[in-house]
Amino acid sequence: MAKKEKKISAGEWLKRIERAQKFRDQVRDKQGWQRFLDYYEGDYRVSGKAVQSPPINLVYGYVQTGIARIYFRDPHITVNPTKEVSPNGARILEHVINYYFRELGLKNENANILLDTYLVSHGWIKYGFNANVSKQTDTSGQESEFIENEEIFATYVPWDDILFDVTLCKDPPYDCRWIAHRIIKPLEEVKGNPEFENTELLQSNVTARDSKGEKIDEALRDSDLELFEWWEVWDKDSGMIYCVAESVDGFLKEKPNQYEMEGLPFSMMKFNK
Repeated sequence: MAKKEKKISAGEWLKRIERAQKFRDQVRDKQGWQRFLDYYEGDYRVSGKAVQSPPINLVYGYVQTGIARIYFRDPHITVNPTKEVSPNGARILEHVINYYFRELGLKNENANILLDTYLVSHGWIKYGFNANVSKQTDTSGQESEFIENEEIFATYVPWDDILFDVTLCKDPPYDCRWIAHRIIKPLEEVKGNPEFENTELLQSNVTARDSKGEKIDEALRDSDLELFEWWEVWDKDSGMIYCVAESVDGFLKEKPNQYEMEGLPFSMMKFNK
C-alpha cells in the first residue's frame, strides 16, 4: 500500500516561511548585504553616523561596470546540432530562441538579476508558461478544451521576495524542497480573483514602500490604494502550489503544479557557491 503523505496546513506553511525568513535575515546581517545596498545608493556611514558620500560612488561605478561587461552582448544564443537535432533544425531553433529572448525583454530582466547578484550575492528569476484554455462543443455534443492563447514568461524577482527550505538545501534552487514567492497586489484585485478562496474578510496587511523598502509617508502615498501580501509556495514533495497569508484561515488557493519540468520554476544567479 502506498504511503499517504500528511497534508501540511496553511498555518504550518506560514511557520516554515517565518523560519526561512529568520535564517535569511541572519545570513543578510552576517554578510552585510544592507551595507552594500546602502553604499550603492550613496548612503555611507562611519561609526553609525551618516557622512557625505565620496565625489565618486565607487560601489555604484564597479557594479554598473560589472553589469555592462557581462551582458553588453545582446546576447546571441547559438544552438549546435545534436543526434536529435539536425543542422537545419538547429538553425531554425536558434532563430526561435533568439526571437523569444528579445520579445520577452530578458536583457532588462538580466540587468536586474545581475544588480542583486553583485550586491547581495544572488539574484532570482521566475519562469513558466501562461495559457488561456477555452471549451468548445462539437456537433455530436462532445465537449473539448483548446488553448485560446499562450505565452512563456521569465521575470526578475527581488531577492527579498524569495524564501526557500533551508533544512536540507545546499545548492538552491536545485535541491530546494519548496520555494515561496512573496506577491503584493491591490486588495480589490485579490478579492475579485475567482481563483482565490477565503477572501470575504480580507483586509490590507501591508503598506506601500519606496525603492529602498522604507514605508512611504502617509501624506505622500495613494490613500485609495489598499495592498495585500501573500506567499505563493511551490512544493516539490506534494507537487502542489499553495497561496497563504497572515490572518487568513486556510489557503487562499491550492492547485496542482502542472508544469512538466524537473524541479521548480525558479533559477538563481550566483557567482560563488
